[in-house]
Amino acid sequence: MEQDHLSTFEAGLAGRYCSVTRREHDWFFDFGEGWRLRVAASWRIVAAGRIALAGQDDGQRLGLPTPLDGEARARELLEARRIAAAVVDRQTADLDLTFEDGTKLQVFNDSCGYEGWDARFPADGGWMLLVGMGGGEVASLPDDSQLERPTRH
Repeated sequence: MEQDHLSTFEAGLAGRYCSVTRREHDWFFDFGEGWRLRVAASWRIVAAGRIALAGQDDGQRLGLPTPLDGEARARELLEARRIAAAVVDRQTADLDLTFEDGTKLQVFNDSCGYEGWDARFPADGGWMLLVGMGGGEVASLPDDSQLERPTRH
């Protein structure tokens, strides 16, 4: 895997905002202009020095009168914040996004065999897909899918 793709991905996330969608088997984080992250692994949001939400909290009662709406809570914690830095751990394929106010979105690649996440971003004149592989490797490959492409003006 070419290290420059990881660096391009990390650098390109800085300054972006994030929207969150809960899907049936994963979570979808959209950074605009075709940039996106699909997460099937464990993740959490750390805010004000504490774990404010984890993916597994969605739908749990947690002592509340109704089950927690994880998607709404994730949006509340992330959507008005801009990403300051992104780091992919080269040993474990964990992903750590730090927002300007210190809030963090942390993705833990939690399997030795299953892909935990994948991210789509522009590179080399096209689109690339980074995949957090089981065991900690990060694979990089061209993405020829027909997902919405950014419009150039």
